[in-house]
Amino acid sequence: MNKNRNFEKQIEETLGSFDKIERAEPQDFFYTRLKARMESELIQQPKLRWLLKPAVVVPLLLIAVSMNVLTIQKIGKSQDPSLSEKDQFIETYNLNTSNDLELY
Repeated sequence: MNKNRNFEKQIEETLGSFDKIERAEPQDFFYTRLKARMESELIQQPKLRWLLKPAVVVPLLLIAVSMNVLTIQKIGKSQDPSLSEKDQFIETYNLNTSNDLELY
């Protein structure tokens, strides 16, 4: 019982301390500055706008094209023109053509 009264007393003291707090007053022209900031954020351009600049686009395109060219060259060198399509498929995927299966 004593704990409940002590607990209720602490609650009353805590709630009573809110009565002593003064109301916060905004600075002069707070609403005007807040409204201006909100309007400027609405008008502001997207943050990823720099991705569309030529200084970024051109190097990215060159990298992509060069990677494609290197890949095509590597594929062209790896395929032997004397092999049939079936043999090229087997070679590409490292398939073993032997029928000897070992299950254990």
